[in-house]
This record gives sequence, structure tokens and C-alpha cells, in this order.
Amino acid sequence: MINIGDMNKKIEIYGFGWDKDELGQKIRKEKLIARVWAKVRLIRSSESIKLLKNEATEEMQFTIRYRKGIDKNMKIRYKDQMYGIDSVENENEADRFLILHAEAVEDENKSENNICRYV
Repeated sequence: MINIGDMNKKIEIYGFGWDKDELGQKIRKEKLIARVWAKVRLIRSSESIKLLKNEATEEMQFTIRYRKGIDKNMKIRYKDQMYGIDSVENENEADRFLILHAEAVEDENKSENNICRYV
């Protein structure tokens, strides 16, 4: 049983939609779907060195109130970190809560802004 008071963390859920660029062409773009309260739990965290590069991975579990349309193609933003949804579970098939299992992914928007350019 989930206690509603445990859902005390704000998360944002992003999905993909269609937009138009400056030439009027359709482009696929990441869009904010919802801001919801969630219970957040760290499932696993690991750090490894591969090819002289530090890699850290986090697996999280987000529990939110039931909401139609949430799927594995969406992402979650929590504390300035993006998480790709690996699975969506409707707890007890009761349409009361969704349990989202997600893994940390690199934020494309963030990495573009952090590029250092020399002139």
C-alpha cells in the first residue's frame, strides 16, 4: 500500500510531439507532458571507469498517481537529471498508481549548452 504523503517530490514527464521549424517543416521535439508529485526511490547506483572515462549509472523508481498515456518512450526530469523510462507498471491493475522504473540518461539539451568553443 502506498501512502500519499510519501509522494513529496516534484518530477516532470517529457514526451515527443510534432512541431514546426522556421521553414514550416514538421520536426519531432521533446515536450513537457506533465508536472506531478512522486515517491522517488533509488534502486541501484554504480560507478565504473570505461575507456578512461568515469561513468555513473542510477536506476530509480518513481511512483505517481495513475495517469493515462505514460509509456516507455518518455523521459523524467528529477533534480536536473533526465531518466529514460524502462518500464511502466499499473500497480495491482487498480488504476490508482503507476510505478515507473527509469535509468539516468544524458540530457541532449544540457550537453549542447555545455560545449566549450574557442575563437
